[in-house]
Amino acid sequence: MIFTRVAPDNRNERLEAQVNNAIAAIDNGFKVRVRVVRLSPQQAPQSAKNIIAQLVYGSISETKIISGKDLISSFLKLETAPINYSWPIDVKIENARPAETQTIVLKNPIGNDDIESLFCRLSLKRLVDLYYSQTPNDIIFESNVRSLQNDRKIKAEMLDSLSTPVQSRNFHKLHNGITIVCDSISSVSETRFIIENPQIVNGCQTVTNLSLEFRDDRSSDKLTNGSVLCKIFHATNREVERICLASNSQVSIKPWDLRTNDAIQKQIESYLQLAGIRHNRKAKNRGSNDLTFVELGQWLYAAMHGRPMLAKNNKRSIFDASKNSTYHTIFHENLDLPEVLSIVRDGIYIRNKIRLLQNEFEKQADLHFLIGFYLLRNTTWQPNTKFNRIKSRIRETISHMREIHDAEMKFDTMFAKKAETWQDLEPRIRRLI
Repeated sequence: MIFTRVAPDNRNERLEAQVNNAIAAIDNGFKVRVRVVRLSPQQAPQSAKNIIAQLVYGSISETKIISGKDLISSFLKLETAPINYSWPIDVKIENARPAETQTIVLKNPIGNDDIESLFCRLSLKRLVDLYYSQTPNDIIFESNVRSLQNDRKIKAEMLDSLSTPVQSRNFHKLHNGITIVCDSISSVSETRFIIENPQIVNGCQTVTNLSLEFRDDRSSDKLTNGSVLCKIFHATNREVERICLASNSQVSIKPWDLRTNDAIQKQIESYLQLAGIRHNRKAKNRGSNDLTFVELGQWLYAAMHGRPMLAKNNKRSIFDASKNSTYHTIFHENLDLPEVLSIVRDGIYIRNKIRLLQNEFEKQADLHFLIGFYLLRNTTWQPNTKFNRIKSRIRETISHMREIHDAEMKFDTMFAKKAETWQDLEPRIRRLI
């Protein structure tokens, strides 16, 4: 139900009429969500909430008053909370020692008794069970800036330390630990705690590989005996990124990793997925119709800003999010998503085309091809025609660059280190229009 601004004296009558229309359309054979969308971000008045509260039909699974912005976020799957889950944990302790000496609980210094941090050992089984408690399983890593890194050497060493139940008891001595952020930590007893909405921000590889390895044997003594040091923090959204950066030491974090959870990146990912393009912000690998986060940044910077050389050889500057940085000139709240989709489709076509050709100069000139497509975006030419016409102009530029510089100039030097290459090529492509 969407209604625009109306006079105060008839606003609730308008809402009530819409509610009655919704009631008439409800069939008890379906589960129904009733969302009243306010185009104004202001909080709904209590009288409007009372009208919605009257909807008590058994088929209604949700009644909510939300803003138009929240409705769009919901459609694009941009809800801020990755999961809604209370995770009970039992601290792993050695019976010979008092429980309170085997955990560290830090409370809010203001004195409201809220637990801010918990340092303890948890059994590997508890972490594997958490993984399989969620659908999809990797939703517990959503707040992590990266996805599974899949380092085979680290995986092999980790599983080797669990080769026998006896060896597994020393697992916590050989592992850097797991870092978890959450919405709150509450104590049930000295050894039992409740973690609200846990998110693993360091330890994705450990938990994933353990879960997959013991998928059919989750009661294994190796998991029960084994434990790992866990650092659990009650953290705000602003604090999560800093915790990720500080806690990831096994595999270095790249500048682009820190931007994967930005709201604009989630919006782009969802928009592209609606168009059939799989853009996994955190994955390094891709298929023929996928793209990586780094590719997205390079493609948009090269095409929209005409900087193929910098986009190719200075990726770090693209994802530096400091004030007035390149990142904010590319990814901003007014970014044209249909234009992004067009560039991404061209980028995927060019990448796959060049892969089939397997020629060196096309590979090095991929971003120059992309800008050419961008300049010719209003023509009616088919992609193959565009590609071949741009290719002929690039050959002209290659000949000219070698003529004025070095007859043996390599393609990587020409396209990744010489800004004048694009300065020479751009007018040649524009003459095609």
